Amino acid sequence: MATLDSIDDAVNAAKHIGLNVNVFEDGDISIDPYIPSMWASFSKQAWHTNVPLFIQCYGDSEIVVIARTEAPPLSEFTLPPDIDLQIQALSSSRYAIIDGVPTLLKLIDIALAHGWSVVSDMYFFPLEGGFLGYLSHHDDESISISRDATSTRR
Repeated sequence: MATLDSIDDAVNAAKHIGLNVNVFEDGDISIDPYIPSMWASFSKQAWHTNVPLFIQCYGDSEIVVIARTEAPPLSEFTLPPDIDLQIQALSSSRYAIIDGVPTLLKLIDIALAHGWSVVSDMYFFPLEGGFLGYLSHHDDESISISRDATSTRR
């Protein structure tokens, strides 16, 4: 499994696969896809019945998760003791690499169950590129997904 030793490594991983990254003076991060891409947003009520197939196809691919703010995205949550260590890392770190879509879906479930705040906004993308996701407290807690229009993974 790849490792990230700093937030700079996580930002560089995003830039390496062609994502547009802005780091602001207050430490907040904004990550956007370069065009061409397509955005789709899902409410928390619709997410489980509409997980995009192109995300499911990434299976066990390594996925980077980066918090939008400087705080660890799960720092406000009480996590169950048996939670995956990769997810647990996000209670004390701003970034992590998780081992695939099943772990990503567990992470999203945790965020949906606890409710979101600005602190728990986070971006996620596979190290190999192909899509960018954003869990947001805006718009009644939505999950936005951008698919790289040039991606060939099926």
